[in-house]
Amino acid sequence: MAMYSQGVTRGKVALLGVEAATNQACIAIFPKDVVHTKFLYYWFEYQYEYVRNLGHGANQKNLSAEILKGSLIAYPKDQDQQDTIVTSLTYWIKS
Repeated sequence: MAMYSQGVTRGKVALLGVEAATNQACIAIFPKDVVHTKFLYYWFEYQYEYVRNLGHGANQKNLSAEILKGSLIAYPKDQDQQDTIVTSLTYWIKS
């Protein structure tokens, strides 16, 4: 997730299919086994404006790991339900 920017970048997320390193402008999120990675990705996509508004600072609003760690994320505990949601969203977005 991008941590800084006055433009549209702050709060943007992406899924990486390879190992990578980041600088201080990004945070890598490794979900626990109870949350499907793609479900979490879609949650952050849907909550983009909410996440952006969590940023703070005088000259430029920034996100931080501490801010994100304190965020509550609602998700179905049933992995099959998460998979169904991910499949539906993936299909809908590709259409």
